[in-house]
Amino acid sequence: MLQICARQIENTARDAKPQARDQPRQYQRERRKAVEKFMQATSDACSPGTRGSGLNTAPSHSICTVMIPVPRYALAHAAFNVHSHPPSERPLKMTSPTAPQRFATCDLCDTHKNDSSGRFRVLPPVFKSFGGVSTFCGPVVTVKCFEDNSLVKAAVDGSGLVETAAGHMPAVLVVDGGASLRRALLGGNLGAAAARNGWAGVVIDGCVRDLAELAQCQLGIRALAAMPLPTEKRNQGQAGVAVQIQGVWVYPGDWLYADEDGMVVMPVPLQA
Repeated sequence: MLQICARQIENTARDAKPQARDQPRQYQRERRKAVEKFMQATSDACSPGTRGSGLNTAPSHSICTVMIPVPRYALAHAAFNVHSHPPSERPLKMTSPTAPQRFATCDLCDTHKNDSSGRFRVLPPVFKSFGGVSTFCGPVVTVKCFEDNSLVKAAVDGSGLVETAAGHMPAVLVVDGGASLRRALLGGNLGAAAARNGWAGVVIDGCVRDLAELAQCQLGIRALAAMPLPTEKRNQGQAGVAVQIQGVWVYPGDWLYADEDGMVVMPVPLQA
C-alpha cells in the first residue's frame, strides 16, 4: 500500500534547479526526473530482502508500505480515478429488502398441474404487458369497477406496500373492470403514481392508455388492450372484495406471480 504526500518531490524538483519555476517545460522535466528517481527507490525498497534504504518497509513476506510524497495535484487527480470502472460501467448494488425471489410461472404450473382444489389458479392468456417490468409478484389488493377508475386512482395514489408475514411487501393491484373495452382504467399519470408509491404491478381486466408513458413506468402492467378514451368519474365501485378476472376468482391477500409466460395466483407466497 502506498500512502502519498506532496512535499518531498516538490522540494526535490525545486532544489534540483531553483530557476526552473520560471521555465515551465524545464520545471516539468525536473519534476518528472524527481518522481522517477523516487519511484525507483520505492521499487528497490519493496524488493524482498531490501534493508537499510531509509524507507519504512515491512518484512519480505508481507506487503511493503512506503511513504511517498507526491504533488497535491496528483492527489486531486487520483480522487476522481479511484474506481476500477468508469461511472457508466460500475456494477449496481441491489439493496432492496423486498426484492422478490426468482420464479417462473412455467415451473409453478409444472409443480401444481394436478391441483384440483382451486387454490392454484392460472389466468387466461389474454393479457398484454404494458409496463416497464415484465416479471413481478406480490400480495393482491383488489378493486371492482366498471368504466369508472375513481377507486383505481385512490389505490395507486396510496402506498403500495402491504403488511405480510414476511414484512412490508410491494402489492399487486388487481382490477375487475368487467372486461370493458370502451374505456381506459389506467393511464400515464396513474401508472407513474403506482410506480412512485411502491406498487409491484397492476393487472386490469379492461383497458389502459398512454402506452408510451406506461412503458417507462417501473412496475408490471397487464391489461386486455389499449383504448384512448378515459373513464367517467362517478366514485363508484368496490375495494377489497373478491373479484373475477376472466372467470377466475382472485381474493384479497392472494399472491400473484407474473412473467413473460403468463400469470398465476396462489393463496400463499412461495417459500424462500
